[in-house]
Amino acid sequence: LPGEKADSSQVIVMFKILYDVLPFKQVNPLENPGAYLAVPEVEIVFADSDGIIRRRASWSDSLWVNSFIETNSKDKYTSGFLTLNMPPSKYKITIQIIDKYKQSNDKAEFEIDLNRNLNKSQIVSMPFFGFVKDKNYPNLIEPYILDGNLPFSSLDSKVILFSSIDSKLCDFSYQISKIKAENTEYFNDTVNLSGKADANFNKRLMPPQNKKEIFWKLTDRSEGNITDSNICLVSFDLPANILTPGKYKMTVKNSITKDSIYKEFDVLWTDMPLSLQDVEYASKAMYYILNDDEYDNLRKGSTREIAKKISDYWKKYDPTPLTPFNEALYQYFKRVDYAFFNFQTIKERDGA
Repeated sequence: LPGEKADSSQVIVMFKILYDVLPFKQVNPLENPGAYLAVPEVEIVFADSDGIIRRRASWSDSLWVNSFIETNSKDKYTSGFLTLNMPPSKYKITIQIIDKYKQSNDKAEFEIDLNRNLNKSQIVSMPFFGFVKDKNYPNLIEPYILDGNLPFSSLDSKVILFSSIDSKLCDFSYQISKIKAENTEYFNDTVNLSGKADANFNKRLMPPQNKKEIFWKLTDRSEGNITDSNICLVSFDLPANILTPGKYKMTVKNSITKDSIYKEFDVLWTDMPLSLQDVEYASKAMYYILNDDEYDNLRKGSTREIAKKISDYWKKYDPTPLTPFNEALYQYFKRVDYAFFNFQTIKERDGA
């Protein structure tokens, strides 16, 4: 983001950590907010192009849960962020989880070029993905912390980026198309979306302030701490009713100067039920709720035809029928997954 001073950039590093990778310790629930405690610590290191460490920062939190099952959850996360002001340079950023012995458990690395400072150059930033969690508060945007990608869901997404440019030249359009489908048994559609982006010099996107709830706030310029008049906030919506799993390409173009940015991103079904990934098994798992004739009919045809029959069956129960993400189908097969693993016996591997 633009820095508070002309010679710096503001960098907000956001991350989330799966409960399953955290070392929880059992404690006395009568004396504590929960029965199990984890104290995750994250270290972030900025090294310049010569490998010299220019900044080191850390984050930690106390995380309480009430059951052992939660400590091994592969669906729940804790999230955090750090805000830093950095001088111009190319940086290699390393983010890692560390334990009390300072041993690395997991880490991620990426590069960022802050020589292209928004305060000084007429450029466009890379896009930021988020969503409005509560329609009663449309100016609060929760970020997708998914390595620059989007999750497959029934929520509309918001794309936000910044342009350092004269107000008379702030005119942007966008174009998005699908270049590769995923989970093609269930989704094999084409997507082409284009339109005019909203460009606003009187709005700012304020970084997260609350350690427990990470959201960004769209505010008037007067509320922000950035006063430069040449920063234009550019935004547009991505409707959930067209985004199915796959790889996409996005171009945001200045309609006057013809400058543009190009980004590829994925729509990921990160928690797709395991039982749904195998169409043969998924069709067998429908046996529990169908009569014999329905079941026999469902099992006829090619893999893609069977997958379509499964999808069609659940459409009548879909609480969000205008989007391709079907919460009812998802919930059923997540329960099949749970039963498969949690009700196994020595003689019967399939607990469902």
